[in-house]
Amino acid sequence: MATDTYPALLIPAYQPSETLVQLVQAVRALCSEQRIIVVDDGSDENRAAIFLKLNDCNIELLRHPKNQGKGQALKTGFKYWLETSTSSALGMVTADADGQHLPQDILHIGTVFRNHPSALYLGVRQFNKESAPWRSRFGNKLTTFVLRSLTTMPLQDTQTGLRAIPRKLITTLLTSKASRYDFELEMLLMAEEHKITIQQVPICTVYFDDNNTSHFRPVIDSIKIYFVFIRFTAISILSAAIDFIIFSFIYWLKKNIFLAVLLGRLLSATFNFKLNHHLAFKSQNKLLPAAIKYASLASFLGLIAYSLITLIHSWGINVYSSKIMAEIALFILSFTIQRFFIFNKSIFLKK
Repeated sequence: MATDTYPALLIPAYQPSETLVQLVQAVRALCSEQRIIVVDDGSDENRAAIFLKLNDCNIELLRHPKNQGKGQALKTGFKYWLETSTSSALGMVTADADGQHLPQDILHIGTVFRNHPSALYLGVRQFNKESAPWRSRFGNKLTTFVLRSLTTMPLQDTQTGLRAIPRKLITTLLTSKASRYDFELEMLLMAEEHKITIQQVPICTVYFDDNNTSHFRPVIDSIKIYFVFIRFTAISILSAAIDFIIFSFIYWLKKNIFLAVLLGRLLSATFNFKLNHHLAFKSQNKLLPAAIKYASLASFLGLIAYSLITLIHSWGINVYSSKIMAEIALFILSFTIQRFFIFNKSIFLKK
């Protein structure tokens, strides 16, 4: 019988084939106590026989009357699990319905998660093999490159559907407005925002019929995914512009670098914090503790910025150019620290 000491398995399914039945049967044969929740995301009547067979595998079946997208199907499963599990339940493992994840890999990532249930685990496929369809290789590599450039998260498979998700993150994910494939990218950004470690677990790369059974819409869903990046970076760009404008105005008015840096940082950081807290990540954390931590970080970076601007300006460079050069130096420093000390390759786990 399934218990809450082992992560439940959640499978979103839209127009599934017999492959889903085979997958569930294989998982059940390998682990009889595995709790399995399947969400029928508005499949048509032609798939009724598939779901009927699943009922014989001792699963819990949830249904959407019409297709709402993979992200919404996952959130439906998350909400149901939170309502039906005990407070001691660790989290959930998600897997795709098309057979791309082997039963052994599904159970392995659940076991790894069970030993350390505070992190988000990703089942990472290998896209350098010729067996991977070109659109899968290209789409994943492009998304990975953009994510690394903007967040310094050295992830190798940003769109993998095989994940082990801790309870804390599941609760937060229910606040997300994403409903389709963009939800899986948003999950990574929300994990980073909430300081949840992301671990990578190598898995087998399996594709059937050149991945033609995938319901991923290359144009529409790609646009939705990259819109997450746009929202994620737009606030930072606006904050930087506000900082520079206020700095320039105060320095022009008072000719005081410290005062210009102080007011520029104060107003731009307030703007950045409020929008990141309520818009970018829709955080449910208490405002005061988050504000205190953010203010401490902003003050520290402000002091470094003031020191750099003063130093560069002392070399005979005008103060506005000094401001730009100092901010670039701070960005490179932050990127380097995160890339090599915070998000280094140690997060990649051997199987």
